[in-house]
Amino acid sequence: REVLLCAGALESPKLLMLSGVGPGDALRAAGVDVIHALPGVGQNLHDHPNVTMFFRGDHHVDFFHPQLYGFTRANPRSALPPGQSDTCLVFYSGNASMREATKRMLPYKLFGGPGYSARKRDLTRRVVEFALRRRAAARLLDQLYGVVVILGKPRSRGSLTLRSPRAEEPARLDPGYFTDPEDMRTMLLGVRKARALAGAPALREWGNRELLPGPRARDDRALTRFIERNAMTTFHYAGTCRMGHDEHDEHAVVDARGRVRGITGLRVADASITPWTPVSAMNAPSMMIGRRVALFARADARA
Repeated sequence: REVLLCAGALESPKLLMLSGVGPGDALRAAGVDVIHALPGVGQNLHDHPNVTMFFRGDHHVDFFHPQLYGFTRANPRSALPPGQSDTCLVFYSGNASMREATKRMLPYKLFGGPGYSARKRDLTRRVVEFALRRRAAARLLDQLYGVVVILGKPRSRGSLTLRSPRAEEPARLDPGYFTDPEDMRTMLLGVRKARALAGAPALREWGNRELLPGPRARDDRALTRFIERNAMTTFHYAGTCRMGHDEHDEHAVVDARGRVRGITGLRVADASITPWTPVSAMNAPSMMIGRRVALFARADARA
């Protein structure tokens, strides 16, 4: 019999660490007894950070088509192999989309940090919902569209650590966005490419008055400030129980068959074991990982 841990890139490492499996010093600092030291648990956290640019059209805008979702190579000087994309651009619109995005994002922009609470979040969302019912706001939303620039191949890495030995307490999350300067260079190029696309002749009939970051944000310094203040997760977390095929790789948590190193009968089968993310959502890769690890476990049980 085996245990297959499939709690995701944020919860799988947390469960391992709560069980005493992880970086020894960090576990002791959180008040957890070390059962098996594995330095890589909770490390190598990465995601696809994104930033949204907003434009106002000349009339009602209503589109959400697959052809307006595409991958591109924004940074030709990146170390990626030729032909690989490093960013993804998504055009979207619609009153409902903007309404939901505002309700979700604004509470964190206003109250994110130590003072954040569910009460403040819910109150802000009710105020936003009321404001967006006004006729002028509805007209504005009908004419808005956004371009989301997503960093597809991040080089930066963050970490996840325990705050305490209590399972109900959220882990401490450091996304580490843009700690590698190459990521910011790529995002800057992606924002400039999105701006160029919005100004292309084919989109002029829609109108393209830029609201965010706005026409005054022209140089790299202003655009960097915009990205730093507005970047957010795409919820593509991965890498916190990284796979490794070299037995001397001390930061590898699982082997090529998903088995946790040094522990018999325990595997991890989710996005946390990916060493790096593909330029895509993690849905399909996670399904593939789950199937493959399940097949490995069945084959090993029959051997």
